[in-house]
Amino acid sequence: MNMENYNEEKLILHWIRYNELEEKSPEREKYFWAECKINDYIETDPELVWKLLLNILSREISQWAVGLLAAGPLEDLLSYYGPQLIDRVEKEARISPKFRLALTGVWQGGMTDDIWKRVQVAQNLSK
Repeated sequence: MNMENYNEEKLILHWIRYNELEEKSPEREKYFWAECKINDYIETDPELVWKLLLNILSREISQWAVGLLAAGPLEDLLSYYGPQLIDRVEKEARISPKFRLALTGVWQGGMTDDIWKRVQVAQNLSK
């Protein structure tokens, strides 16, 4: 495993851990960096965030964490980069029930009406 993959894996594992722990857990703070890093990457490297989100959703995570991923990074990506990502979102929604579940936790936020309508349709897509 090269260092880049290791760092991505650590980021993913720590993001999941942060979002799976109880909010008042004293252990939670040590994983907060992962939440911040993914939020930073939304502005600087949206392609990496897309890859990370798909990787996170491919794992065994709670519905709570799926919801946090939806209302946070996924919604933000669609708000900022909807036109560039919507085709991929629709494709992923057709093949992944967990991705469709995540889409149900997304609100319009900063999305244009056109992108938002396509997200709403994608919430109900399947093969």
